[in-house]
Amino acid sequence: MDTNELIKRYAAGERDFSGVNLSGVDLSCIGLSQINLKGADLSRAVLTEANLKLANLSFANLYGAHLERVNFTGARLFQANLRRSFLKETLFIEADLRSADLRDAKLLRADLTNADLWATRMPDKFTYSPSAKLAQS
Repeated sequence: MDTNELIKRYAAGERDFSGVNLSGVDLSCIGLSQINLKGADLSRAVLTEANLKLANLSFANLYGAHLERVNFTGARLFQANLRRSFLKETLFIEADLRSADLRDAKLLRADLTNADLWATRMPDKFTYSPSAKLAQS
Protein backbone atom coordinates (compact mmCIF):
# COMPACT_ATOMS: atom_id res chain seq x y z
CA MET A 1 0.00 0.00 0.00
CA ASP A 2 1.28 3.49 -0.75
CA THR A 3 0.74 6.78 1.08
CA ASN A 4 -1.99 8.06 -1.25
CA GLU A 5 -4.10 4.91 -0.92
CA LEU A 6 -3.79 4.96 2.87
CA ILE A 7 -4.79 8.63 3.10
CA LYS A 8 -7.73 8.14 0.74
CA ARG A 9 -9.09 5.14 2.64
CA TYR A 10 -8.51 6.80 6.03
CA ALA A 11 -10.30 9.97 4.85
CA ALA A 12 -13.23 7.78 3.75
CA GLY A 13 -13.56 6.56 7.34
CA GLU A 14 -11.63 3.30 7.24
CA ARG A 15 -9.51 2.72 10.34
CA ASP A 16 -8.49 -0.95 10.20
CA PHE A 17 -5.22 -1.32 8.34
CA SER A 18 -3.89 -4.23 10.39
CA GLY A 19 -1.10 -6.18 8.75
CA VAL A 20 -0.53 -3.75 5.86
CA ASN A 21 2.89 -3.25 4.30
CA LEU A 22 3.92 0.40 4.57
CA SER A 23 7.64 -0.25 4.59
CA GLY A 24 9.62 2.82 3.55
CA VAL A 25 6.60 5.09 2.98
CA ASP A 26 6.55 8.77 3.94
CA LEU A 27 3.66 9.60 6.27
CA SER A 28 5.10 12.87 7.58
CA CYS A 29 2.68 15.45 8.99
CA ILE A 30 -0.34 13.18 8.48
CA GLY A 31 -3.09 12.83 11.07
CA LEU A 32 -3.93 9.16 11.63
CA SER A 33 -5.42 9.19 15.12
CA GLN A 34 -7.23 6.02 16.18
CA ILE A 35 -5.90 4.06 13.18
CA ASN A 36 -5.40 0.31 13.60
CA LEU A 37 -1.97 -0.68 12.30
CA LYS A 38 -1.70 -3.85 14.39
CA GLY A 39 1.01 -6.07 12.93
CA ALA A 40 1.73 -3.59 10.11
CA ASP A 41 5.16 -3.29 8.52
CA LEU A 42 6.34 0.31 8.87
CA SER A 43 10.03 -0.52 8.77
CA ARG A 44 12.15 2.39 7.56
CA ALA A 45 9.02 4.54 7.18
CA VAL A 46 9.20 8.30 7.75
CA LEU A 47 6.50 9.60 10.09
CA THR A 48 7.95 12.97 11.11
CA GLU A 49 5.30 15.00 13.00
CA ALA A 50 2.57 12.41 12.29
CA ASN A 51 -0.37 12.22 14.70
CA LEU A 52 -0.92 8.64 15.84
CA LYS A 53 -2.81 9.51 19.01
CA LEU A 54 -4.80 6.51 20.31
CA ALA A 55 -3.54 4.37 17.40
CA ASN A 56 -3.06 0.61 17.69
CA LEU A 57 0.46 -0.36 16.62
CA SER A 58 0.69 -3.55 18.66
CA PHE A 59 3.05 -6.07 17.06
CA ALA A 60 3.93 -3.48 14.37
CA ASN A 61 7.38 -3.44 12.80
CA LEU A 62 8.85 0.06 13.03
CA TYR A 63 12.46 -1.07 12.63
CA GLY A 64 14.63 1.84 11.49
CA ALA A 65 11.65 4.21 11.20
CA HIS A 66 12.10 7.98 11.48
CA LEU A 67 9.65 8.97 14.23
CA GLU A 68 10.70 12.53 15.06
CA ARG A 69 8.01 14.52 16.92
CA VAL A 70 5.37 11.82 16.37
CA ASN A 71 2.40 11.98 18.74
CA PHE A 72 1.83 8.48 20.15
CA THR A 73 -0.26 9.77 23.10
CA GLY A 74 -2.44 6.93 24.37
CA ALA A 75 -1.28 4.65 21.55
CA ARG A 76 -0.88 0.88 21.90
CA LEU A 77 2.60 -0.27 20.93
CA PHE A 78 2.50 -3.62 22.74
CA GLN A 79 5.37 -5.80 21.46
CA ALA A 80 6.15 -3.27 18.72
CA ASN A 81 9.58 -3.47 17.12
CA LEU A 82 11.16 -0.01 17.37
CA ARG A 83 14.76 -1.17 17.02
CA ARG A 84 17.08 1.32 15.34
CA SER A 85 14.28 3.89 15.08
CA PHE A 86 14.88 7.63 15.50
CA LEU A 87 12.70 9.05 18.27
CA LYS A 88 13.44 12.73 18.79
CA GLU A 89 10.89 14.68 20.85
CA THR A 90 8.42 11.84 20.35
CA LEU A 91 5.36 11.81 22.61
CA PHE A 92 4.56 8.50 24.30
CA ILE A 93 2.31 10.03 26.97
CA GLU A 94 0.13 7.26 28.49
CA ALA A 95 1.21 4.92 25.67
CA ASP A 96 1.29 1.14 26.09
CA LEU A 97 4.89 0.12 25.34
CA ARG A 98 4.76 -3.19 27.20
CA SER A 99 7.28 -5.65 25.77
CA ALA A 100 8.23 -3.21 23.00
CA ASP A 101 11.77 -3.44 21.64
CA LEU A 102 13.67 -0.13 21.64
CA ARG A 103 17.17 -1.56 21.48
CA ASP A 104 19.57 0.51 19.36
CA ALA A 105 16.91 3.24 19.02
CA LYS A 106 17.96 6.90 19.24
CA LEU A 107 15.83 8.43 21.99
CA LEU A 108 16.25 12.19 22.33
CA ARG A 109 13.91 14.10 24.65
CA ALA A 110 11.10 11.57 24.23
CA ASP A 111 8.20 12.09 26.65
CA LEU A 112 7.11 8.89 28.39
CA THR A 113 4.87 10.46 31.02
CA ASN A 114 2.63 7.71 32.45
CA ALA A 115 3.66 5.28 29.70
CA ASP A 116 3.50 1.56 30.53
CA LEU A 117 7.07 0.29 30.12
CA TRP A 118 6.63 -3.18 31.63
CA ALA A 119 9.19 -5.55 30.04
CA THR A 120 10.17 -2.92 27.47
CA ARG A 121 13.65 -3.48 26.08
CA MET A 122 15.35 -0.10 26.30
CA PRO A 123 18.45 1.12 24.47
CA ASP A 124 21.84 1.08 26.14
CA LYS A 125 23.05 4.27 27.82
CA PHE A 126 19.81 6.05 28.51
CA THR A 127 18.79 8.17 31.47
CA TYR A 128 15.35 8.37 32.95
CA SER A 129 14.49 11.57 34.78
CA PRO A 130 11.81 11.96 37.48
CA SER A 131 9.69 13.96 35.04
CA ALA A 132 9.45 10.85 32.82
CA LYS A 133 11.51 12.30 30.02
CA LEU A 134 13.98 9.96 28.38
CA ALA A 135 17.28 11.00 26.89
CA GLN A 136 20.04 8.90 25.48
CA SER A 137 23.45 9.76 26.89
